[in-house]
Amino acid sequence: MSENALEIRGLQGWRGSAHVLQDLDLDLASGRLGIVGRNGMGKTTLCESITGVLSGRGRVDGSISVFGRQIAQLPAYRRSRLGVAYVPQGRRLFSSLNVEETLRVAERRGPWTQARVFSLFPRLAERKKTKGTSLSGGEQQMLAIGRALLTQPKLLVMDEPSEGLAPIVVEQVVGACQTLADEGMNLLVVEQNLAAATAIADNLVVIANGRVVAKLTSAQLRDDPVLQRRYLGIGVDDAEHLELGSAQSHPR
Repeated sequence: MSENALEIRGLQGWRGSAHVLQDLDLDLASGRLGIVGRNGMGKTTLCESITGVLSGRGRVDGSISVFGRQIAQLPAYRRSRLGVAYVPQGRRLFSSLNVEETLRVAERRGPWTQARVFSLFPRLAERKKTKGTSLSGGEQQMLAIGRALLTQPKLLVMDEPSEGLAPIVVEQVVGACQTLADEGMNLLVVEQNLAAATAIADNLVVIANGRVVAKLTSAQLRDDPVLQRRYLGIGVDDAEHLELGSAQSHPR
């Protein structure tokens, strides 16, 4: 049995009656992998299929294994206990909890502690008595990442971590992702910001119409305008999206 951090075979995913993921295969042996593609191609559905969040909104068929353990039929909470954590698009923080309380609710025994999260994101320590939803967008993203880390993950799935953030904050989030990867965290990162995606991950997978259509190095996609137009629809007028920290957001 494979001991890859993540191995997906023949994944089919539905949101309601919409057949979004179609016979998708994906591998992450270890380290970090970026997922890119145009809007509406199935990237968020992929994240929710891996983490179990899609159940209740749709259904999934096919094989999903993490570290050799088949999880496709497990509920989200059991996947979390096996080391799969999710930083969702839009953060989804509890409006009634402050920073400290949000972290405390998520915390399990293990190497990640509140003190370690505050070391990674010092700004959260300064704001620990502030309600999560009253934080700036960048601080909310830091809190969402910290919350996920306190579940003691082995695989961290992140959906659009740079979305809607100011350029300097994007750089901070990218830096945190690089630090996590350097410390041995396995990362699967969906990004619309191409510069952020290429800064976080050395290898990229392009998804279109619910399928993997290309596997590229970050340098290949970053440096080739033809590939950018083919897979992402990026043209001359979209050059700002290639700048690290572009605050542009893309509704799905």
